Amino acid sequence: MANDFVVVGAGISGITSSLYLSKKYPDSNVTLVDSASSMGGLLRSFDYGPWGLFDYGMHNISATGNKLVDDILISLLKSEEWDVLEGNNRDLAGIYISDRLQTNTPYPDVRASPQRDSYVSQSTSQIGLHQAENIHRSSREYFLERFGVQYCQDVLFPILRKTYKKDESDLAPLAGKLIPLGRMCAHSEEEMALIYNDNGLRQLFSCPEQRNLPEYLIPDRKCYYPAKRGCQRVVDSAEEMLRDQGVNIILGQPIDSIDMNGSQVASISVAGKTIQCSQLISTLGAVGTVRLLDKQYIPQFTDKPFHVYVVNIVSNSKPAIVDDLHYFFCYQQGLSTYRVTFYNNFCSDVKDSDLFYFNMEMLLNDEEAANLDIDSRALKELMEMNVIQNEKDVTFIQHEKLPYGFPRPTVGNMEAFDAARDTLNSIKADNMVVGGVLSEPDLFFQGDVLSSLFDKLVKL
Repeated sequence: MANDFVVVGAGISGITSSLYLSKKYPDSNVTLVDSASSMGGLLRSFDYGPWGLFDYGMHNISATGNKLVDDILISLLKSEEWDVLEGNNRDLAGIYISDRLQTNTPYPDVRASPQRDSYVSQSTSQIGLHQAENIHRSSREYFLERFGVQYCQDVLFPILRKTYKKDESDLAPLAGKLIPLGRMCAHSEEEMALIYNDNGLRQLFSCPEQRNLPEYLIPDRKCYYPAKRGCQRVVDSAEEMLRDQGVNIILGQPIDSIDMNGSQVASISVAGKTIQCSQLISTLGAVGTVRLLDKQYIPQFTDKPFHVYVVNIVSNSKPAIVDDLHYFFCYQQGLSTYRVTFYNNFCSDVKDSDLFYFNMEMLLNDEEAANLDIDSRALKELMEMNVIQNEKDVTFIQHEKLPYGFPRPTVGNMEAFDAARDTLNSIKADNMVVGGVLSEPDLFFQGDVLSSLFDKLVKL
């Protein structure tokens, strides 16, 4: 089968798609196009010379459970070049809430709360009422049905407002899935041993110590991170593999136009050159793909994305409170921190280093981005959270604004994505495959996005 494949978007979805197509159809032409000047999307890294590589926030390669996809992902580096995170060490996450760093579980721990019994009672009484997730219009509806009123008002809704700077009624259910809010920690390990046997209760309550999760409940999907720090190493290796396989890579050039022949994409125009196309694979998601086909299309987003700032830091000591966490989310009211990631705890390259390498992500609205002194604010908040004790402990600090905003998961924005998918369905392009974030409802995380895309690719 000889074909002219055009893959749009050179993030991890475009990279893996191009590798798959060039191997399966060696006699075909595969062209990978991206308007960005370099490949990798959010898997890229900043290179600070002697301080090494720092990623665009917390990123790793997570197995999807789809063997075809996982084999391609793992092949991006040699086996000895990966650190493999598995078992109870697969994804150690915490949260900063109520003036303390909680390291035992990424879910809110309410065992010491005077309202604990009420939270448990209300949540348990809701079990028979749970409906299909896609019928809920807002996070408020979704979580009230899941946990009842009191836990939502006391714990969950303040977290949602802090994180997304919107009322829970204005947030789509997806907002509660981007951060770990689907369970509460309310029981001892002995109590949980009984709860694990009840599927309904198990979906509501979390293990009080993530490092002791029973083996039969541990996800069997491994995570992978480069043994030498920086996901950029994965991207660079992938680009070399693509070129070796004859993939035509065009970077830094947007697609000027798409020529249709009836219901078929016939060719694309890039930088004045025409590239024949018998199969178009867009990894830009629904909105990006519609804009690719119709330059006049304006999505009706109701809320602007956050500006994403990453503050990369090296300190001369590891704080004891961090323990072995890979990262934590910040739910503390009044702090701009979204997440803090600790490389020493999952990357063997710096595991035994005398220096401590980490980064902080901030999600800021327009006013905050314009007025904050990013580095000063970062240091102030890190000291407040006891991640650093003194500014003098910091030997390197550099902030970066990411070229990609963080899409706010509001009801209005999700309706704009729904409208884009409806528009795509009305466009007759029989030889086009669409993947990427939110190309389908609630499709956001890397593994799910890749699995969905490859389910379509194998049918070509």
